[in-house]
Amino acid sequence: MEEKVKKVTIILIALILAIFLFTLTSYAGSWNGWIYQNPYPTKNTLLGVKFVTPQKGWVVGEHGTILYTEDGGENWEAQESGTEEDLKSVTFMNEKIGWAVGNGGVIIHTADAGKKWERQGNAKDHLHIVFFINEKEGWIGGGIGTFLHTKDGGKNWNKENIGAKGDDISGIFFLNSSMGWALSGGKVYRTKDGKTWEVSELPSVPFLAPSPREHGWQGSVYFINEKKGWATVGFDYMFSTEDGGKTWKSIKVSNSVDRIAFTDEKNGCMAAGSIICTEDGGKTWTERLGTKPGRSAEVEGYSVAIWGLSFADKTTGWAVGKNGQIFKTEDNGKTWKAKSRKYHWDIYFLDSKTGWAIENDYKRNKGSIVKTEDGGKTWEVQKTFDARIEIKSFFINPTMGWAIGQEKGSERSGGSFISNHFILHTNNGGQTWLSQFKETAKTSAERDIFNTFADVFFVNPDLGWVAGYNGMILHTKDGGKNWVRNKSGIKSQLWRVQFIDDKKGWIIGNMVTEGSGVSTILYTKDGGERWSVQWKKKTGWMWLQQLQFVDESNGWAIGEITEYSGDGILVQTADGGKTWTEKEFKEIYFDKIFFLDKDRGVILTEKEQMLITHDSGKTWDKQRIPIRKYPWHVSEIFLEKKIDK
Repeated sequence: MEEKVKKVTIILIALILAIFLFTLTSYAGSWNGWIYQNPYPTKNTLLGVKFVTPQKGWVVGEHGTILYTEDGGENWEAQESGTEEDLKSVTFMNEKIGWAVGNGGVIIHTADAGKKWERQGNAKDHLHIVFFINEKEGWIGGGIGTFLHTKDGGKNWNKENIGAKGDDISGIFFLNSSMGWALSGGKVYRTKDGKTWEVSELPSVPFLAPSPREHGWQGSVYFINEKKGWATVGFDYMFSTEDGGKTWKSIKVSNSVDRIAFTDEKNGCMAAGSIICTEDGGKTWTERLGTKPGRSAEVEGYSVAIWGLSFADKTTGWAVGKNGQIFKTEDNGKTWKAKSRKYHWDIYFLDSKTGWAIENDYKRNKGSIVKTEDGGKTWEVQKTFDARIEIKSFFINPTMGWAIGQEKGSERSGGSFISNHFILHTNNGGQTWLSQFKETAKTSAERDIFNTFADVFFVNPDLGWVAGYNGMILHTKDGGKNWVRNKSGIKSQLWRVQFIDDKKGWIIGNMVTEGSGVSTILYTKDGGERWSVQWKKKTGWMWLQQLQFVDESNGWAIGEITEYSGDGILVQTADGGKTWTEKEFKEIYFDKIFFLDKDRGVILTEKEQMLITHDSGKTWDKQRIPIRKYPWHVSEIFLEKKIDK
């Protein structure tokens, strides 16, 4: 028995190696050297972008994120900003000298291309926009009419009054040290001498489809010369002027607009949830990034929300936004290509070199299993599917593994469609995969019965379990040659399964219908023949998503309490599930959990932060994950570090 427990513990640690590839650190928790490896390069929302050449550029975003590329976005390097505040705007005068501003009045400056960022000052209110015309002179706009001006490269910032009092200054544009414009609310302020300001009202328009205010700004201003310019105020209208901003004309567009950039008098683009562009000076606009209008535009099946926009030259431009999205154009906005993340459904590493991932090509409706033997530097396709797939993999050793999933087929005439649910097996490290189990749903009723496999777990080469929706449990005693159904006794979506030996195991499940949710932890002591409910909680909405036991006594489950607030919950036991305790974490959205032993554990969150415990979860310390490099294109969080003994 002792030997079995030991063996299972080793297997469990191997399972979680995909999250933590172990290296030595101090007990106190020195976390330098973590490598955040997905989504690539970050999942923080990006809010500002600036390229000084088609190859070299920076993007900034939530939680102090700064990313740098010197090869046109093929590779990105994280730079330490020195702040956890949201950075909203960035500008560079050349390849070395730049500034970034954001919430909390943060102003940071670099003179070495971002290798080192230093504070230059703090304002009282949030800052939204930074604009420089040379290495010495620049302006910053922010909350409640904040307008800052420097003539010495930011060593000193002077607060100036341009007449904007109640509204945020969200846009600034200067042609030279004298002639400039600032946007505040529905007014444009203009100066011809850099000292005195005049104001003009933008035309009154219906307040339709306002853009989200989660990041605080309400539009931008952009001029191509002394006469011709444009302004946006975060609604379904933009405004153009032919007389330097004295008078303005309104132009109705399809989406709410935040940022605008032109390459000449005719060609320009706007960040409007998606990207919409013009080739006739703003008379007509065409959506170029996104397949449907509105802020919920989609690209290759994924929601797009663009916040920042910048052009490096007449043809090359960049757009950044929600969840780390980065897009590039090389034809003046006509077409855009994603330069950020490549989606995978699952990734599994057996050791520091060998791993498998699941790729989905939504554009071509293709799926594949890929493998790496060099720590993720290169990947080789092992198996392809003629449809998109949702899949998970599990390896018991370097050669033997299983993959479970669902091929998502297309709907046919009459409402029928093909949806295959399968279990695959390999005995040669993934070189070839053989089918062990398959169900084909041809109707929606059959699809609901079969539904999706959600998780797979093996304790040895023979004994394994698969959990899925509608309370489905499959069990094998011969390595998957034969699978039988176990009765779970519930109709919940079974999300994760884990066994500590050949008899004792746990499953977490969730059921959410019409605003009512029930989360459940099931337990078996006879290898899955019978299951009993150990813990159950009914709320308006709850979702348990991760499960881990380190031995037959100590286990944890994490989840989300409410759908929109992102409050997390930790459920843990120290007696094999006889009793469970609950702990809630306000405004923390849990992503992954890993315990090295019963005392030392880490919870990864959605905001690139982690919670660390050395006392079995009694107390937790919050730390930011120091992001430095991004070598893998994967869809899970993987970090290189361990909690020391």
